Amino acid sequence: MRVDTGVPDAGGGSEEGDQRGGARVVLAEHHTLSAQMITYMLEANDFEVAGVAASTAEAIERMSELDPDLVLVDIDLPGAGQIKAAHPSVTMIAIGSSDDEERMMSAFHAGFEGFISKDAAAADFIAYIHNVVYGGPSRLKRLRPGRSRPLDEAGEALFRASYLTPREREVLFLLTEGANSRLLATQLSLSPHTVRSHIQNILAKLQVGSRTEAAAIAVQHGLT
Repeated sequence: MRVDTGVPDAGGGSEEGDQRGGARVVLAEHHTLSAQMITYMLEANDFEVAGVAASTAEAIERMSELDPDLVLVDIDLPGAGQIKAAHPSVTMIAIGSSDDEERMMSAFHAGFEGFISKDAAAADFIAYIHNVVYGGPSRLKRLRPGRSRPLDEAGEALFRASYLTPREREVLFLLTEGANSRLLATQLSLSPHTVRSHIQNILAKLQVGSRTEAAAIAVQHGLT
C-alpha cells in the first residue's frame, strides 16, 4: 500500500538514497492487527521495520539491540512513557486510536516528539513520519533528545501544529499570505465547503478562535 507523500522514491544507488532506505523503525504496539497493518504500510514506503514489541518491557529491552532511527509507540500501551524515559535520545512518535486532547497532552508530557492518530489517512500518516524522520526529501535527520520539562509557548504551538495535515499546512500558509476563502478555493482547486472544513480543523488543532489568530501564530512560530 504505497502512498503518495510528495517525497521522491529512494534509489539510484546514491548515498542519500541508500541512507533513506535504511531508516530503521521499531514499533511498540500490543494489538497484533494494528502492528501488522502499520508494518506493512511502513515497509511499502521505504522504511525498515527493525522490530515489533508487544509490551513496554520488551520495547525497552530491545532498543539497544535494534538501534532504531525512530520508534512508534502506542500511547495506550501500559507504561508507554517509560519507553521514552528509558531512551530519551531516541526520536519517538506516539500513535493512538484517536487524537483527543488527553492523548495528545499525555504524549507531550512523556517527551514524545509527536503524535498521530491511527485513524489518519494512510498518506497523512506516512507524510507525517517522513517529516519527522527526514530533514529533506532524502536526508535522514535525528531530532534532539526528549524533553524533561514542559514546553514554552513556541513548543506548544509546534506540538499542536504537528497534527496538521499537509493540505492544512498549505491552507495555513496561504492564510499567512492574507488569502481569503475565495482565493484559497481558487488556488488549491477546492470547493468553498472544503476550504471551510480545513480552516475549522486548523483552528481546532491550533486551539485558536479565528483565522487571523492562526495566521499570527503561524508567522510568530514558523509553523508553515
